[in-house]
This record gives sequence, C-alpha cells and structure tokens, in this order.
Amino acid sequence: MKYEFHRGATTRQAAANINNVFGIQVATNATVARWLKKFRSRDFDLSIEPCGRLKTQVDNDILKATVEANCSQSTRQTYEPPEHCPKRDIHQKKLMVTVWWSDSAVIHHSFMEPGQSITANVYCYQLDEMMRNLAKIS
Repeated sequence: MKYEFHRGATTRQAAANINNVFGIQVATNATVARWLKKFRSRDFDLSIEPCGRLKTQVDNDILKATVEANCSQSTRQTYEPPEHCPKRDIHQKKLMVTVWWSDSAVIHHSFMEPGQSITANVYCYQLDEMMRNLAKIS
C-alpha cells in the first residue's frame, strides 16, 4: 500500500491493483483507505499494534480457596482458559525466498532469515529495493 500511496493511486485503484496482483481479494477499500489516510498524515510507521485476549494467570491457591468455598461449582464455572502456547518450530530447515520479476527478467530476490516473517516493514523494504533495481534496468 505504501507503493500505491507513492504512485498517487486512489483508494479504489490501490485496492484493485493489490487484488489483481494476488488474484484474490486481500485488500478491501476500507483497509486501503485507513492505510492511505495514515500515510497522508506522514505517519509511515508500519508496526501493528498487538491485539487479542490478554494473557490469563491462574493462582492455584485462589482457585483452591474458590472451590473449597463452594464445592457445588462446576469445573466450567471455575475454568479460565490457558495462555496461548505456540507450536514448536518444526520447520527449521526451510528457507523462504521472495522474488520480484517482470515479463523479461527477475528484478529482485532476497532470502529471508530463518524464523523471519513477511511483515509490512519487510514488504515495503523489498518493494523499495525492487523499485531501485527496476530503475537500474530501465
């Protein structure tokens, strides 16, 4: 979306361009409008605020006291969901490569560090690198 912002695309144009690239609807007009508004205010911070449920902690002493105080409670009434526990990294030997190409040649490629994810920052950095490489080719 940062690329589309720098091109001067409207919200609808940017959403259509992004969806045409991926072949599926990955960007809605509302999402694109929110990002373009942020960029127009000169806020180019691409970090995503954490969201979701707060971590819960169970104090066994409090739980025991609660159950002993009213032993007619069901386990469902005293249950608190456990903290999210991510799966172990079982794919340590895999390597991810991102490739940008045109109809005539590969423009840019890069190998991701093991465990690194494609984030908005990484994506925008790669777009910038690809645009620099494309300018050299032209």
